[in-house]
Amino acid sequence: MRRGFLAVAFALGVATLTGCGSKEVKLVTVSGKVTLTNGQTVSHGYVNLHPDESKGNKSKDLHQGQIKDGVFTIMTGAREGAPTGHYRVTIEAAKDVDPNNPYFTEWLADEKYVDLTRSGLTMEVVETPDPGRYDYKLDPPVPKKDGKKDGKKK
Repeated sequence: MRRGFLAVAFALGVATLTGCGSKEVKLVTVSGKVTLTNGQTVSHGYVNLHPDESKGNKSKDLHQGQIKDGVFTIMTGAREGAPTGHYRVTIEAAKDVDPNNPYFTEWLADEKYVDLTRSGLTMEVVETPDPGRYDYKLDPPVPKKDGKKDGKKK
């Protein structure tokens, strides 16, 4: 009986010291630039990282960075950075034209980058990235069939 009690006490002590196995995931800084292929800076939008499970990334957190004047830094929740690993990427390069009508958008880049199945963008987050590793050059908005070149959609 005493041996069982000591085993339980030891297990509880180890769990207390290790935090019951709940480790905070290490994040590394992920910052980059978003421009169009014509060199124009993307002024506003969001970069979204979607863990690529086919390459072993099992993260369940939201990883997103707001683009401001062409620059973004990925956040995981309220913390700066993302876990290392492979991601598929979507970029919402658009600005709200009318805050009262959120479905009317002016696209700053091709809309394909919003669609995970069409964006074709990927990222591997590493501990020590080379400069420019997380930069993206996007195609400009596709002119609409009605001849409009502003990339607006309803």
